[in-house]
Amino acid sequence: MAAKSIGDWLSRQAAPEDVIRRANRLLALQRLYANCVPEPLARLSEVANLKDGELLVRADNGAAAAKLKQLAPTILDKIRTTNPDVTKLTVTVRPAGQPSPGAGAQAKRARVPAGGVHHFEALSGSLQDSPLKTALERLAARQKAYLK
Repeated sequence: MAAKSIGDWLSRQAAPEDVIRRANRLLALQRLYANCVPEPLARLSEVANLKDGELLVRADNGAAAAKLKQLAPTILDKIRTTNPDVTKLTVTVRPAGQPSPGAGAQAKRARVPAGGVHHFEALSGSLQDSPLKTALERLAARQKAYLK
């Protein structure tokens, strides 16, 4: 399956608030997940998505994925204490070439197409002054510089 551009994804969203709400929800689930698994496994995995009650977790390697699959019932029970809408936990191995959590400095910087930069500018323009607004403005400015 071909990867979609961030501009395509943003254009399908109903409103910037929906994007922010979904991002905050995934960040909260990531924090909860990290507290529900042993620390070494938390460093080797991350929450990738939540769709229709299914929480998708990606592990850096097969060994970590196998251990997480063994622990899945326990992890799911812990997560469901605060998020009863999570009904299933699926663990997959991160595709080859995809950066692992915490590898930001080592990962190749992605370029956002011009349409995507426009969406970031529109989203930041719709927000009140906040760290998110500042980050989006910096991201848009940096990506504009790459486009020149």
